[in-house]
Amino acid sequence: MKQEQLLLFVFLLVITVGTQAQNVGIGTPAPGYKLDVVHGGGTGIRSKSTAGFSVLDIDAFSGEAALRFFSNGTQKMLVRTNPANNDFEFYRNGSSQAMRIDNATGKVWVLGDFTVLGTKAFTMDHPLDPANKLLVHAAAESNEVINFYSGNIVTDANGKATVKLPDYFEAINKDFRYQLTVVGVFAQAIISKEVSNNQFEIAANVPNVKVSWEVKGVRNDAHMKRFPFKDVLEKDALMKGTYVDPAAHDLPASRAYRYQSTQSSIGETVIDLNNN
Repeated sequence: MKQEQLLLFVFLLVITVGTQAQNVGIGTPAPGYKLDVVHGGGTGIRSKSTAGFSVLDIDAFSGEAALRFFSNGTQKMLVRTNPANNDFEFYRNGSSQAMRIDNATGKVWVLGDFTVLGTKAFTMDHPLDPANKLLVHAAAESNEVINFYSGNIVTDANGKATVKLPDYFEAINKDFRYQLTVVGVFAQAIISKEVSNNQFEIAANVPNVKVSWEVKGVRNDAHMKRFPFKDVLEKDALMKGTYVDPAAHDLPASRAYRYQSTQSSIGETVIDLNNN
């Protein structure tokens, strides 16, 4: 009898698969994809290894290998490899590229603002002890988006010098700030003519003197004009009452901002990991 039941099950399975154009459905009688899983919430697909590692492969014969994220049938995010150059790309709102990793160079492109709670830094092997130490330098921070330009110049016999800036300087900067330091002798130096046509002039009371200069400009390119920087932001409705860094305010981790719902995927994942 068991053999007959098994044969009947296989027959029904073949019929189901065949009538759905070789699609398999779990939780749905009408699968629209090769594997169509429909459920009422929670973990839908799980891959668990009882020993060693666990891998999920997405292998495209040609074209892109992609992972898409939907909300109630509408595509929100997409992660893919670009078939033209194998760059790793992130898209938002279905079609707007947000970030990509250049496959050839490893460069990371962020097409928007980049925010961190800690520091933005570069890290390298320490030049004096590369095998045992790391050297870390943090980025400078400001309440404005500032570009820095600097150099050294020697004044002429009349104590004058003209500093030529990049030809794009005035196209991407505004509100210029200047700083001068005379090197090697006691002398005075001033900005005798401010930036015009991507250059400015220095005048010193001593001829043939070395002057170290720095010019700062507030970034003013097309992107910044359209999306001006704001240093103080009002938290949106979802963030109000929560903290980006609750520990810094001696508050528990439960006060941190995260997606809140009655059945959070974060909470479910934590429970799943703790139980296994």
